[in-house]
Amino acid sequence: MVTTPDERWVLLDMHRRPLAQVEAGRILAQSGATACDDVTDGLAAELRALCQASGYGCFIESQRIPTHPAVRNYALRRGKSPVDWALFGGDDYQLVCCIPPTRFAAAQAGCMAAGVMLTVIGRVTEDPALLWRSPSGVVEELPEGGFDHFVEEGEEHGHGVG
Repeated sequence: MVTTPDERWVLLDMHRRPLAQVEAGRILAQSGATACDDVTDGLAAELRALCQASGYGCFIESQRIPTHPAVRNYALRRGKSPVDWALFGGDDYQLVCCIPPTRFAAAQAGCMAAGVMLTVIGRVTEDPALLWRSPSGVVEELPEGGFDHFVEEGEEHGHGVG
């Protein structure tokens, strides 16, 4: 299958003109986010960094991880997993954060007013393990990996990227 011209332009525009989520970061901070990071190196790498820094763990639901429809279609046409691209790809310019459940409604309202989608993809756990429910429905350890901007050409970037 071929990428449609509209999807191609959307993908090129997202790559060439990324939108830093500065306003979303301000809203999340004002709403009580206790931790926040961009997912430039892939969601899995950033979740791992947040959990290691805090001493907590997480449980992620793969079916809740948002992917842009053009990215999802392009990945599927290439026989790739859009979830793997979100977890282990790079240059997404989105944020992942931790918000206490009692503050989520305020954060969601603020983000919605700013035109930013806020999605719950999982929860923080006291157990330091990083777990996820994979696309196949199996609960397992979140695979390590992510995007490394300094990998030499031809080297592997991380789990699932390619």
